[in-house]
Formats: sequence, structure tokens, C-alpha cells
Amino acid sequence: MIGIIGGGFGLYGWLPALCQYYPNEKILIEERHKEKFDGRPELQKYKDRIIWREFVKDIPYLVDILVLAIPPNQVEKYLG
Repeated sequence: MIGIIGGGFGLYGWLPALCQYYPNEKILIEERHKEKFDGRPELQKYKDRIIWREFVKDIPYLVDILVLAIPPNQVEKYLG
């Protein structure tokens, strides 16, 4: 399973790339980014691949691969 932390480039950049490179993997994304995802028609083909998680702090412990699509100064906030 793969996790993405971040709702900007994480959604429109990393999500499509990961779905293409890992065609059988589910992707965990924080639930607060769902509205932004729903507003992006080009991403809807990936909706069945996503598992929405309420708490971002859960994601690192549930995945084999983790993408941090966040500003570098925020990394400690998520992993500290």
C-alpha cells in the first residue's frame, strides 16, 4: 500500500504517477483532501484506488511506500 501526504502536487502529480507505476496498489490519502480531489475531473479515474483516512498521522504506519508531497519545513510536523 502507498500513502500520499499532501493535497496539492500529491493529488495532481504523485497520484497519477503512482497509479500508473503501481497498477495494483491502493493509495491512502488524508480525507481532508477529498473535496479538492472531487473537483478535479481528470483524477476521477483513480477514485477506486484511493482509501481515504481521517487522520494523516495514521498513514505512515499503514503503508509500504510513503510520499511526502509537502513543504520541507512541514515534514517534522507529520513525522515528528
